[in-house]
Amino acid sequence: MPAPLKQRQRDAGYALYQALGIERRDIAGRRGQFLRNYRFFDAPAGIVVTIDREMGAGCFMDLGMSLMALMLCAQDMGYGSCGIGALANYGRSVQRALELGDGEMVVCGIALGRPDPAAPVNRFRTARAPLEEYATFRGFPDG
Repeated sequence: MPAPLKQRQRDAGYALYQALGIERRDIAGRRGQFLRNYRFFDAPAGIVVTIDREMGAGCFMDLGMSLMALMLCAQDMGYGSCGIGALANYGRSVQRALELGDGEMVVCGIALGRPDPAAPVNRFRTARAPLEEYATFRGFPDG
């Protein structure tokens, strides 16, 4: 990951932990919060997302759009969802535990359930970079 994006990731993590009352030097607290990824944040449903290893790079875009559609549909139905990229850190272990074929690659997980609007994690919002910082539009009157 390029250094500026890695710094944004760190900043978001520190801000999240602060919102959860976990001090910056509280390594055990931070680790405990991170481990919740692997419990799907205690959601009633956990989805493991895989893709066939032989699919081309463009198929990841198709998968991403499908996941976004799933998450938006869930939201429309009153559910909350959270993508869990950390699940891929142990993709082979997940693959074995779920007895997935060798051709299946674990991409991520999704926690799915009814959100608790009072929970600090659900009130937390990360800082966003201005659009001009990461996108360029050409051929438009204002671009």
